Amino acid sequence: KDIVIATSQSLLAGNKLTLVGEERFGLCIVDEIHHYSSEQFKRVAGAVRAAYRLGLSATLKRTDGLSPIFYALLGDVRYRIGIKELVKKGLLVEPIFYSIIIEDEEACNKIRNCPYKLLEFSRYVKKVSGSSELKFRYILGLCQSLQSKGRKFMLYTDFVNKNKAIDEDGEFSINDLGVFTRDEYVKGLLELKIKTIGISSEMSGIQRQIIFNKLGNNELDGIVFGSLGNEGINIPSVDAIIMCNATASTIRFPQRCGRAMRLYKNKTNCYIYEILLNTPKELKWSQDNFLEYDEQGFKKEKIYVNNDGYLIKKEIKLQQT
Repeated sequence: KDIVIATSQSLLAGNKLTLVGEERFGLCIVDEIHHYSSEQFKRVAGAVRAAYRLGLSATLKRTDGLSPIFYALLGDVRYRIGIKELVKKGLLVEPIFYSIIIEDEEACNKIRNCPYKLLEFSRYVKKVSGSSELKFRYILGLCQSLQSKGRKFMLYTDFVNKNKAIDEDGEFSINDLGVFTRDEYVKGLLELKIKTIGISSEMSGIQRQIIFNKLGNNELDGIVFGSLGNEGINIPSVDAIIMCNATASTIRFPQRCGRAMRLYKNKTNCYIYEILLNTPKELKWSQDNFLEYDEQGFKKEKIYVNNDGYLIKKEIKLQQT
């Protein structure tokens, strides 16, 4: 055929990559080019022969230092447009950012007294953050508030079961810290009469689409995701994103934010909530992830919550636009 459409996974199955490699293409278009540094993407890139290549991405900055691979394979950036300009053009809705900073002394003391270093320390911070009951209760209350205002939410947790989780460096063990998982968030929300479903990798594409349609038809208030919902999800009715913890990935944060910026009837803004422990590591991840938005003139409101769940102060960073 004149046009071939494929995923890297489908090309690597069987001998399809060999068959495609025997052809000559005029143009190869690669979406989500920030994945090009992975081994399977590099295999596909090396096999597909094309006179021209076009790569698309909203997130070219990688924390692992592999971004130069994009430029080696594709050359320099030819066109770039910021979120502010897309909002002005009426192609996206304006995002409003919040960092909810939880003053959980017990959890923060665990981190302060932690003996781990480097990667082990980062993973420990994520586990402790995911085990904070104060944070868990706050998130349930936030979802209840969003429901009362008629907002549709997507809630992201990096913990999908009690034993293991997936982070930017692969799968790791959670051990006995008692983290709150995807299913526990769903259970807690349902107990509050918030119509919610958790999305798992075992569901088929059709099953997921049925759930997404229910959200748009007001049959659901929210959906709980793991890393599965970072990309390739189009639910325009969503106008609120809740991230249960900060992430060290400068790719994961904007991808998640982008799920809520799609145009939809009567939708003028979307709301991005990042729920953090008041610990230097998570605050640093949050700051790093916001740099690109900061440069474009967006502001982020910081809300501090104490051990009793009460708001203790607000801090708004204003940008000159």
